[in-house]
Amino acid sequence: MLYFIDKMINKFIMTIIIIIILLSVYCFYDLFPIRYEIKKSEEYKNYNPNLHNEYDNKNIIGWIKIYNTIIDYPILQSDNNTDYLSLNYKNEYSNAGSIFLDYRNNKYFKDDFNIIYGHNMSYKAMFAELKYYINKEYFDTHNKGIILLKDESYNINIILYKEINANDDIPYNLYLYKNKRNKKIYKYFMNEYGNEKKLLVLSTCKNGSRNKRIILLAVLKKI
Repeated sequence: MLYFIDKMINKFIMTIIIIIILLSVYCFYDLFPIRYEIKKSEEYKNYNPNLHNEYDNKNIIGWIKIYNTIIDYPILQSDNNTDYLSLNYKNEYSNAGSIFLDYRNNKYFKDDFNIIYGHNMSYKAMFAELKYYINKEYFDTHNKGIILLKDESYNINIILYKEINANDDIPYNLYLYKNKRNKKIYKYFMNEYGNEKKLLVLSTCKNGSRNKRIILLAVLKKI
């Protein structure tokens, strides 16, 4: 009887080990194509409006680059905020998704308040580097960037790092920003943006928490 129990335990342990090995192999081969597709390549440059006037994918509306970071990607926009959570710039399935503008925003950045989303990938891709802005030295040396559109461009000046609850309505409520003097907004962003005309929020998830988000508040200045 004891021999039988030992044999069953050994089989169970071996089964667990095999499952772990298979999962590890699967994860490696699942992540490899993601790493490949988000690498900066010559193909990516085909979508940079500085180099080309037309895109193969009409949902590519521009380009975002934060200087001295890996954030250097096409900006996409759909008629919802779910498509580009799992589609790349070619509209192919991708766990890394895309960097995309909120569907409620004007694609030419005519709104006073704009929201751009991206995944927080574990290998420093997409918006993964947003979490580093909690460090003041990093913040102060990585707070400039640019948004390139087909006919115009905007300088980005990042002015605030904030960790929020995913259910927090204020940073994602575009309708509040129609009134620039709204007291809720001033209090929420600690009066950081003053009377600035055009604002941008960069939003991503916080690692290790489904209910937390990281946002950067930035001022946009037309070039």
